[in-house]
Amino acid sequence: MRGRTLLFIVIIGLVAMVVPSTRGDWVYYQQDYSGTLNVSPLTYRHLSAYRTTGYREYIDFDVTAGGNLDIDFFIVDSENFQNMENGYSFTAYNIQDRVTTYSGYFEFPYADTWYFVFDNTFSIITTKTVQVQMDLYQWQDPTTPPGTTPTTPGGYYGLPPSTIGLIAGLVIVVIVVVAIVVTYALRRREPAVTSEPSESTSGVRHCVHCGALLAGNERFCGECGSSV
Repeated sequence: MRGRTLLFIVIIGLVAMVVPSTRGDWVYYQQDYSGTLNVSPLTYRHLSAYRTTGYREYIDFDVTAGGNLDIDFFIVDSENFQNMENGYSFTAYNIQDRVTTYSGYFEFPYADTWYFVFDNTFSIITTKTVQVQMDLYQWQDPTTPPGTTPTTPGGYYGLPPSTIGLIAGLVIVVIVVVAIVVTYALRRREPAVTSEPSESTSGVRHCVHCGALLAGNERFCGECGSSV
C-alpha cells in the first residue's frame, strides 16, 4: 500500500512538470518586415513599430556585403531613441556588436514604440548591406479565440507556466524522496520481532534414560520408571 502511494505521488509530480506548459504558447501573428537595408558609413538605419506586452519579435538578419560584413544592432524604446539621436546616453536591449549574422527573440516588456537599429557609425568607408526578416508572435491561451487581445505570459510572479510546472514537479519529487528516506530510516530502527516457540514444539519431552515420549509434566517415566 505504501509503495502504491509513493508511486502515485511521483506520477503527480511528473504530470505537474508537463501539464502547466500547455496553458499558452507563442503563436505566429504576422510578418513585420522582409527586405534589404543599405546602411551608409557613419550612419544608422532603423525599423520601428508600436508594440504592447503579449507580443514578441523574431529578428533574423545577415550582413551580405560591405567591408568585414559586420554591423552593430540593438533595440530601444522611444525615449532612449530620442536620447540616442540627441547624442545623450541611452539604454538598449539585445546589443550585438560587429555581428555578421543574428537571430533571436525580443519580448516587449511594456507598451511603447520600439526601434530596431542597424548601426554602421563605426565604419568610415564601406556601406553595409543587411538582409532582414522580422516576424511578430502573439502569446495566446489555447482557449482564447485567434485575433483577440493577447494574454500576458506568466501568471504567477511573472514566471511562464512551464517554469511554474517544473518548480511544482520538482517540489513534489523532493517531498517523495524525503518521505522514502524517512520511512527507510524508521524501519531500520524498529526492533526485531522474535517468534515464541509454539506449544506443540515446547511441550514435547523425552525420557533421558529410555527415550520414551513423555506426555505431560510427570516426574517419572512411565516406561522405565526413572526420574525425569
